[in-house]
Amino acid sequence: MLRTLGFELTIGQLRPLHKTPAATGFEDLEPLVCGGKWLSLDMLAGTAYFALRYPDRLLRCIWFALRTWRQPSLTGPTLFVTLAVVGLAFRLRNSGIGHVRAHFLHTEAVGSMMFAHLLGIPYSITAHTVVLHHSRSTIRRIVEEASFLVADTSEVRDFLLTLGARPPELYLIRNGVSLTEFEIHKRQVTSSPPLILAVGRLIPKKGFHVLLAACHQLLHQGVSFQLLLVGDGEERRTLEKMRQELGLEDRVKFLGYLSASELRDLYYKATVLAVPSVVSPDLDKDGLPTVIVEALAAGVPIIGSDVGGIPEVIHHGVTGLLVPPNEPGMLADGLRTLLTQAEVRNRFATEGRRFVVKEFDLHKNVEALGALLGGRDAAMGKHEVEEGFREAHCD
Repeated sequence: MLRTLGFELTIGQLRPLHKTPAATGFEDLEPLVCGGKWLSLDMLAGTAYFALRYPDRLLRCIWFALRTWRQPSLTGPTLFVTLAVVGLAFRLRNSGIGHVRAHFLHTEAVGSMMFAHLLGIPYSITAHTVVLHHSRSTIRRIVEEASFLVADTSEVRDFLLTLGARPPELYLIRNGVSLTEFEIHKRQVTSSPPLILAVGRLIPKKGFHVLLAACHQLLHQGVSFQLLLVGDGEERRTLEKMRQELGLEDRVKFLGYLSASELRDLYYKATVLAVPSVVSPDLDKDGLPTVIVEALAAGVPIIGSDVGGIPEVIHHGVTGLLVPPNEPGMLADGLRTLLTQAEVRNRFATEGRRFVVKEFDLHKNVEALGALLGGRDAAMGKHEVEEGFREAHCD
């Protein structure tokens, strides 16, 4: 949507997609992608070019990568990112790019800072989670040197302040959804049995094991339901085994990855969306899953865990139900309420949609971001590069 505001975009890919599924629904952006490779002549040519023309910039990037030696598992990947960024910057050195954007405080942020340093341009970051892979000192430097920062939740905003973000350069802009794509009047809740929908990668922090345990309780309470799990991941076999052990084979289906349009159709059929997020053993946790905003926009009542940024959207008893994480009994109680009480579902659907229209309108939020970029980059021709565009819908 930034293109509709007059921005020219280039999407910089730091590495091949490899096993990561490409996001569907963004085919119109493919011509904008400057593809990444594991090794290319641009990497070698770029190293020579910056070593001769801007040795101080190149050494700064290399030194930044080497500072990860206290995290040996990150040193190799960060050095590769450095090489990939050098190649990308070399390819795009004469393209007129005036600003670099990144999402997440992970590899993308590291790459964007290096790219900006090599070409002598500003960069900015939108952060979506409070989980860090790199050391706090590494991320603090990236945060402090950014021209501005965007947080998508209040939790993330407060976290960025602890990392040295300057309040005048820190903005809260919610992740938006296209309200015209999620029309509440298309709801077709006639599923029999009632349909519980859950969406996300099958990884520990999503808490789907808790959801299966809650469904086991619903089964023994005689509650009619069917659970559809959308997504895939490392825990699929474990969850499928758990489904069998709990006697849920006829009640739970694993659908794997779905396209955006296929998922949207399920929103209109779902009785309730369950978001049973937890803090995983390695302390990973959700920020604000996009599926929550999409479901509210489509008028789906939600029950979610009191984790991360979820409580900022699911206001207990107003836009949905909140339960503590890792509490299958309380999750089962809330699901039973939503599955059996149409009046409660309808109230939550109405209030949820109203909240999304107010806070998560994609057009308004993109305009807010465009205003930041336009105000800062007007003299540079409003040309922007997006680093690391590798988003999957179920993330």
